Amino acid sequence: MIRLSLLYLFVGALSIVAFRDWFIALCGLILLTVLQQHPDMPSQMFGITGLNPWNACFLAVICGFFLQRSHQQAAPAPTAPLFRGLLWTYVAMVAVSALIAVVDASSVKSGRQGSDLRVWLLIDGAVNPLKFLAVGVLVYQGITTRRRAIIALLVGVGSALCYSLLMWKSMKLSVLTVDYAGARRVTEKLIGLYANDLGLTLAFAVWAGAFAALALVRNWQRSAWWIMTAGALPCFLCLKSRAGFLAFAAAGLALGVVRWRFLLALLPMAGAAAIVLDQSLADRIFTGLGDEFHTDWDEVSAGRMTNLWPPVIEQITHSPLIGHARYAILRTACHDEVLLREGVTPNHPHSAYLEILLDTGVFGLTICVSLMGMIGWGAIRLARRRDDPLMAAIGSAALAGVVAWLAAGVTGYSFYPSQTSVPYLCVWGVAMRAHWLLQQRELGAPVAQHVSVRRVMSIGPKPAMHAAIERAPEVGP
Repeated sequence: MIRLSLLYLFVGALSIVAFRDWFIALCGLILLTVLQQHPDMPSQMFGITGLNPWNACFLAVICGFFLQRSHQQAAPAPTAPLFRGLLWTYVAMVAVSALIAVVDASSVKSGRQGSDLRVWLLIDGAVNPLKFLAVGVLVYQGITTRRRAIIALLVGVGSALCYSLLMWKSMKLSVLTVDYAGARRVTEKLIGLYANDLGLTLAFAVWAGAFAALALVRNWQRSAWWIMTAGALPCFLCLKSRAGFLAFAAAGLALGVVRWRFLLALLPMAGAAAIVLDQSLADRIFTGLGDEFHTDWDEVSAGRMTNLWPPVIEQITHSPLIGHARYAILRTACHDEVLLREGVTPNHPHSAYLEILLDTGVFGLTICVSLMGMIGWGAIRLARRRDDPLMAAIGSAALAGVVAWLAAGVTGYSFYPSQTSVPYLCVWGVAMRAHWLLQQRELGAPVAQHVSVRRVMSIGPKPAMHAAIERAPEVGP
């Protein structure tokens, strides 16, 4: 009862703050997202279906944003027309795909049934993904000063690190000794997330947290931040998510190639040391692998390559360009084949690429990959800047998110945003705002390379992101 009262007080305070400074309330909402699937989080308020604490706070932030925006008459944030067009096309694609599924709800063969089926298809198919996407867009709109960029970066990465704090709270020192099956049971029961989703989020959190510290001025602040980031590593390892390991390795390799060369030597050495110190990691990573005659692909891929993916790929070939609309795996003929092979048909084909191809075809995949490519390119340009540690921190964190997402998407995750997507979307919003401002040459002269990190972070509008921002009106107070 005490925890619930504190939660309502926090949500109420954020809702009030939203009408004074929507950006600060948005930062609180991002942190609140960590608890959204927690078992203690109320599913509704005042008996109103769908009005949970997160949604109530989100509505307050939206209202505060539009009220303050109309009063301030702020100029629109600079955005490349191609990126804006791709983003709106993605929004329309998600909405139309979900509406088609709602109209064709009678074709759903398993999963939710009954009178709430259409509501579920609409909410999970369009409303939830788009509201999480809106969080990233709001962050983008709110970055009007360098201080806000630092706050949003730390809040976004910090929200990902908070999942490890929940694991420490729930599992305590057993984080260091629990087997992966036990860790998965605990995370699904006490945190409300699947191990692969949480593993990917923590993989991103470790890399993004390590480099987000560059945005901090004082040594004690960086040390405290690095300690919190290091605390996420045991949580990540205990999940033993192979998709998470793939995402972690891919993100580290990308960061090493783009800017931080020491990672190219450190990453394989750290991986080898981890396997030597914990044999269960090697057993998990190489599960099912043998020589060419004894490899069990069903065990290697957890049934994906043998039972799940072949029927899905066959279904994709029936409409390769535009797909079969949202949740096609539950509505098309591949459902029966997967059910026959696997014994159950999941809502997701356990591959982000196959899911988007099945639902929206090559058209949808092209939109998603193009958006990720543009974000990745902007992140690379920021990460390679040596005259401004904040820009390097933002770019490195954003690049880690892009590569981790794309790598983990091979065996899971989704191109439809969810709760665990919020840290990525937050960091990407900061990165894209900084990138477009840099691209427009509105950020002022770069800082000389001999200037210290402390000096770069403490001087006024001369380092990146100030010249144009100081001339432009504020979006918020």
